[in-house]
Amino acid sequence: MASYIEGMLRSILVDTAAVSDYCGNRVYFQVAPQRPSVPCIVYFAVSDLHQPMYMSGDGAEAGQRMFQFSCISEDSIEAQLLQQAVMNTLRWAQGTTYGFTIENIGIENMRQRIDPNTDLFVCDVDAIVEYFEA
Repeated sequence: MASYIEGMLRSILVDTAAVSDYCGNRVYFQVAPQRPSVPCIVYFAVSDLHQPMYMSGDGAEAGQRMFQFSCISEDSIEAQLLQQAVMNTLRWAQGTTYGFTIENIGIENMRQRIDPNTDLFVCDVDAIVEYFEA
């Protein structure tokens, strides 16, 4: 069920030049391959709650999920620029597929860190995805 939303999010990112100019199609759900080419994005559902917000008169159910998008690079400036591109892309993203419609994506938080295992720069974006399911 949620895999359609996750696939839509990946498509939105790789189909946007501002994002793909940095990382091409290196956008991974949950886990990147070992020693991935960077820059890349790894995203996953932070809250896996499928809580309906309300039911519409036509039976469509509205819900929301929080996702984290980690923008990873060897260069701190490049990681920050990719983070900004992801944030700007998600703010305006909408779409429909397989009975799901992404209605709105709200940016909740942003962080920057260095991964202690890889020494790569990581810039995170937390976003709440609001959707309708027919």
